[in-house]
Amino acid sequence: MKNLLLLLTLVVAGTLCYAVYAVKYEVESLEAKKAQLTQTLLQDRNAIRVSWAEWYYLNSPDRLQSLAAKYLPLSKTKPSQVGSIEDIPMRQDDGRAVASAAYDLLKPGVADGAIASSGDGARHPIPNRLAALDRKLISTRRGPGP
Repeated sequence: MKNLLLLLTLVVAGTLCYAVYAVKYEVESLEAKKAQLTQTLLQDRNAIRVSWAEWYYLNSPDRLQSLAAKYLPLSKTKPSQVGSIEDIPMRQDDGRAVASAAYDLLKPGVADGAIASSGDGARHPIPNRLAALDRKLISTRRGPGP
């Protein structure tokens, strides 16, 4: 019985020694990994600070103004650069809808603050005639988009 108890004590003590040994080396490994991650974090923070400093320098108004003056010289507009309204092609399929919407909203009798109904049946107050015209033109527009 004594031998069995001694053997059991030795097995338990050996198992505990191995567990402490394994935990010690695992903790050392995790501490090394933590130190490496801390070093990487510090390097990344420094890189971010440098990037922000470069960003502020590159976008400083004085620098941008001097670059614009150097590389974007503005000259006076020539008459050949100006076109007329007739040069802009109108869409054939939307022309009548636009004219109809403009006439409906800008005809005499449509006062500021009137109520307009949209295509979904809801009624919205119109703050002014131009906003109403804008809403009407968007609602009569065909195809994808808002």
